[in-house]
Amino acid sequence: MWIQDEEDTGKKQQSRELNGCRARNNKIQYIIYAIILRGFLSKEAHMLQEGGRAPDFTLESEDGLVRLNDYAGQWLVLYFYPRDNTPGCTIEAKDFTCLEGEFRELKVSVLGVNRDSIASHKKFREQQKLTIRLGSDPGHTCIEAYGAWREKTLYGKVGLGIVRSTFLIDPEGKVAAVWKKVKARGHAEAVLALCREKIAE
Repeated sequence: MWIQDEEDTGKKQQSRELNGCRARNNKIQYIIYAIILRGFLSKEAHMLQEGGRAPDFTLESEDGLVRLNDYAGQWLVLYFYPRDNTPGCTIEAKDFTCLEGEFRELKVSVLGVNRDSIASHKKFREQQKLTIRLGSDPGHTCIEAYGAWREKTLYGKVGLGIVRSTFLIDPEGKVAAVWKKVKARGHAEAVLALCREKIAE
């Protein structure tokens, strides 16, 4: 009995030590992740400013590849949104669609981008009767380049994802205006108003 008790005590001690090691390892991993994330966010947060050169991109769309160079000599509204067929993203996309004719009169193109597939974009456009072009960036390369891939909180959980953002790019390929952490409702109207101001200058 004494030997058995001693063995049980030894096993409990080993278990406590193992749990302690796991807890320390988890804490170290969390610290390393936090350091990497902080550095990543710091870099992305200051990547794009008004007046800077717009990063080049090549994206897939229903109409084939779409590149920044396709809009050379034109104004472009490039907006990033989290997900197809979600409430806020639907409001934003439908508003841009409703105003697309007015954007065209100003010779301004509109391109929406997120990580969803072309099939998802097709379904989104058909269900919501959208006419604006949508680009697919599953690897979030373009999204990161424009600084729209950020830390965000969803249902109490912190992670990385697309923060609703919009960029107005002028005919020379420079960033003329930036909207970060956009509110979906009324945003398209605000963008159109600024386009009118910029083009009238």
